[in-house]
Amino acid sequence: ITPRGPIMVEKKDKMYSLWWAGYDVDLDAAISSGFALHKVQSFDQFRRIVTKFGALNANYLYADAAGHIGYQLAVPVPNRESGDGSFPYAGWDVPGDEFISFLPLNETPHATDPSSGYLVNCNNLPGRSPFIPGNYAADRILRATELLTSDTPITVDDMYSMQTDRKDAYLLRWKDVLTNTLESIDEPTIAGEVQKWDGTTTAESSVTPLLLIFVDKLRQLTFEDELGPMYGQVSKLTLDRLYYSDNDNWFDNVNTNDKTETRDEIAKQAAREAVKIVYGSAENRDQQPPKRWGEMHTLTMRHPMAVVSVLGSLLDLQHGPWPWSGTPGTLNSSFYSKVNDTTYNCIVGPSWRFVIDFADVDAATMVLPAGNSGNPMSEHFFDFNRIWRDGQRWNVPFSQKKVREHAVSVLTLSPHETADQ
Repeated sequence: ITPRGPIMVEKKDKMYSLWWAGYDVDLDAAISSGFALHKVQSFDQFRRIVTKFGALNANYLYADAAGHIGYQLAVPVPNRESGDGSFPYAGWDVPGDEFISFLPLNETPHATDPSSGYLVNCNNLPGRSPFIPGNYAADRILRATELLTSDTPITVDDMYSMQTDRKDAYLLRWKDVLTNTLESIDEPTIAGEVQKWDGTTTAESSVTPLLLIFVDKLRQLTFEDELGPMYGQVSKLTLDRLYYSDNDNWFDNVNTNDKTETRDEIAKQAAREAVKIVYGSAENRDQQPPKRWGEMHTLTMRHPMAVVSVLGSLLDLQHGPWPWSGTPGTLNSSFYSKVNDTTYNCIVGPSWRFVIDFADVDAATMVLPAGNSGNPMSEHFFDFNRIWRDGQRWNVPFSQKKVREHAVSVLTLSPHETADQ
């Protein structure tokens, strides 16, 4: 342990310590704030509470019955004298008693009642000032903004549709690139299919895996020769910017000494590999249809205890696999684990769907991917799954009167009466 945090890594003659804002958090205030959250009466009060939760890097959105909306980044933001924390500091050049302060509340990323009429966050960059370095998503925010900038008022039904939306607006940005590349390698039929694609990533789509694999192969062929297995850490945004830049250096394969590859040559190679995976070789296409996204990309719901085979089968703790739609760039997203070029397992996605209209709180709806009970023996352990997969909803009234009207059973807890009583 050092004044600048614990030693986390030691390499040769250097040691690296990690200072974390969580070390300076008042845990009592964090716990107390959790209990205070449900008593919030204003956005200002909301901001002061969620920013006391500790070093949890979370985005909070606010809405109330008066029509006010707000956004607040909850994590403490260091007020650094130099640099932005992207790279290690030379500790021997920093005074041992240095204290890094935090930005005051009003200087942290936040917003309230913007002129646009909406606030949305999809793990994207919250703002340019102050700039906070990090690995931000640049895909889902494109589709969210596209839907929310409609000229007509957004309705409850629109919100339902947005939560199940499978259009990947980011992937659409690569459509013309792949179309032109396919035409240049004499694949006009497939190029025509890509050009007609509207961005919807259904389980039946063959263009979806073709585009995803093309972009992945483009990234691999561009960066693997320099970065090795770490090429997968290169963000979509970095690849996007590089592709449209004038810098061809990264596209050259450093392992080929007799030639210098260009961007277009690497794109053609990526397209050929993607076509072979999804459509097969040219001589075999008449005998087999192209692979569909749902054949390659599946969802399996598996309880942690399913690893014990006897318990898993006895309690029915594993369901699926099901053909699955969506990509990391869709609002109804699927973050997958790539097993191989033709097998992708959905491992993360939006689970709890909740929509409330403050003008009619008793019409609020929600749905969970499994059920309302954590007990595998309960009939409600997995009874939401079908409606969750189908994009349906369950009405959850708020008022006591409506709750009682909708009740199908009532559990009454009574104090135990002893003989002394």
